[in-house]
Amino acid sequence: MRQGLGASVNGKPPVSKTGTAGSSPAAPGNLRKKTGLDIIIRMIKKTKKFLSEVKVELSKVSWSTRTELIGATGAVMTITLIMAIYIGAVDLCLSKMFTYFIK
Repeated sequence: MRQGLGASVNGKPPVSKTGTAGSSPAAPGNLRKKTGLDIIIRMIKKTKKFLSEVKVELSKVSWSTRTELIGATGAVMTITLIMAIYIGAVDLCLSKMFTYFIK
């Protein structure tokens, strides 16, 4: 039994346009050529929309208080100092061992 043009064996529509007898757009495209001014206006509108969305999202953020910020900064600086001392000590020990075994 032969199936009609554009029919698929596995039930899925064919991938190529030739299988469906070409394209048929629902509405004709805009034939007016876009100028540089149109592009700039569109970019300005998109930028305004983006900035308004950013403002809305930033209003949802829970900001830290000054004391929380100072405490967190102190904790980060302390941990950074401890890690720097540790990595420096390990580096010094490994470099001394390396030079000892090379000589």
